Amino acid sequence: MKQNFLRTMLLALPLLGFLNLSAQNKTDKFAVKPKNTLLVGVNLAVNRSDNELSCFYRNEYIRRFGRLFEGGIGLGFFNYQGSPMTITYWNGHNNEVYNTFIQTSIVSLDIMGYVDIVYTRRSLLRLGAGYSIRFDKTLFPYHTFAVKNSVGEFLYTTDYTKKNGTDGGFIIHLSYGYRITSRFTTALSMRYYDEGKYVALSMIGLDFSYSF
Repeated sequence: MKQNFLRTMLLALPLLGFLNLSAQNKTDKFAVKPKNTLLVGVNLAVNRSDNELSCFYRNEYIRRFGRLFEGGIGLGFFNYQGSPMTITYWNGHNNEVYNTFIQTSIVSLDIMGYVDIVYTRRSLLRLGAGYSIRFDKTLFPYHTFAVKNSVGEFLYTTDYTKKNGTDGGFIIHLSYGYRITSRFTTALSMRYYDEGKYVALSMIGLDFSYSF
């Protein structure tokens, strides 16, 4: 009987060790710092040059290089309309007011470096700095035409001229993230893009990321 008991215990030791290791891994899963992160951000942005509000969308790949440091590369997308340009026409009876807008579309290539000020099992406070290369496409109102339709109403159309440009500037980033699971994190982020030739952006928004 005693020999059977000893044999059973010897056979059970590897199984107990495996179960104990699995329990530790489950307990410590939030303590693991994954090497790679894919991030999607939705931000409310203001263009400081014209005080115009719009949405800024960004996607970023972040790679961990040590216990505290990370690097990232991302793309941001931003569209806004400048202040209205008012044109007044006399249609024979009264003045007609017609507004045209300067319209700008921007794609931003961001190269970032981050340091983790706080990284606990659930919380992540991240400070970042980097450089933005921005590709700008702007439509300027050129000619506006008034055409009378069949019922005597005036319709207005505008021709636009297009101008493409490239500029850049530094980036400052601060975010606080909460790890919902060991892989999924949501964060409140603030980011500032230095003013270039076309735009200076200040933004606040939400980031959603997946780590692996």
